[in-house]
Amino acid sequence: MRLLLMTLVLVFGVSGTEVKAFSSGNSLHNQCTSNNNVLTFYCKSLIYSIYQMWRLMNETVVKEKDFCAPASVTGEDIIDIVIEYLEDHPDERHEPAYLLTLKATVTAFPCEE
Repeated sequence: MRLLLMTLVLVFGVSGTEVKAFSSGNSLHNQCTSNNNVLTFYCKSLIYSIYQMWRLMNETVVKEKDFCAPASVTGEDIIDIVIEYLEDHPDERHEPAYLLTLKATVTAFPCEE
């Protein structure tokens, strides 16, 4: 988990308008709940991209998996899960969007011990 977080800080820690717009859960939530189709597209694209990165690292880099999503899970499923998590945890929205995406995924798809 520590290696994952360090990698994400390097990947998402770069400065830039695109990244800064989605740096926190609050920003992500605002984009996801916007009536602007372009903003909601960006929101969904970001969530799915973050999920794919976590999944790749989860399956190839880490020794102990953080989550165990079934192969049948779709991009829309992940997007819905993350948006619901943001709705249900407004007190956590100050945290980085990539971390909240992981938390939502771990909550939805815990690995059995």
